[in-house]
Amino acid sequence: MRATPNTRYAKGLLWLLAGLWAVLLLGAFVARQADALLVEQAPVAGNTFTTAASFATNYYLHNNPSPPTGNTASQTNLPLNETAPTATTLYNYDTNRDASAGLLIAKGGSGASEADTTKYQSWRTAALGSSLTINGTVDVILWSAIKDFGLNKQGSVRVFLRDYNGSSYTEICNGTLTQSNWQGGSSTWVSKTISFTCSSYTIPAGNRLEVKLIVNASADDSMGFAYDTTSYDSRAVLP
Repeated sequence: MRATPNTRYAKGLLWLLAGLWAVLLLGAFVARQADALLVEQAPVAGNTFTTAASFATNYYLHNNPSPPTGNTASQTNLPLNETAPTATTLYNYDTNRDASAGLLIAKGGSGASEADTTKYQSWRTAALGSSLTINGTVDVILWSAIKDFGLNKQGSVRVFLRDYNGSSYTEICNGTLTQSNWQGGSSTWVSKTISFTCSSYTIPAGNRLEVKLIVNASADDSMGFAYDTTSYDSRAVLP
């Protein structure tokens, strides 16, 4: 029995619909696989993929005024914010202590409560416009040096993150880095990263985030710090 034109047309339409359905199924499968790769893709050597949820926030250490325009005396509390440095010259930030560029902190700091202004430096944000939650690994990247770029000497630095409400402090977390040969043979500023874990803590809106830095007594000498320039962009990196 020969197929009529209507029968051939119906069969063709069925084949066309089946083909379209197969294309739709294939598209849905590919989309699912792509989503899975974006969420759970394993690291590949030489490649790094970062999801939006894992972007970190840089809080840069600044001098006052910022950008720096010249030498200044030391100041107990300095600005901390998300604005990257734009200055290209490192000035002397403590003319009342020495004649060298950067800021010198005397060794022997006793901890977060250290009150001798020659033995610590603090940086604070402005009052936060919204709450800030810190949870995970914090990296504090410091350009630093042993006093007079002394070689073959031990350096030891401790950093505190604190919540400041205008009258009192709550310590959030802290970290220490000690190295027996801080300069590593270098006669200039060296970049060091102090990494430590902060359990989930939320700074309320209106309070300030503070980064406080001391040089431990175990250091062989006082230590200098460079910041607020494009070359020496010392900062706290929050998760």
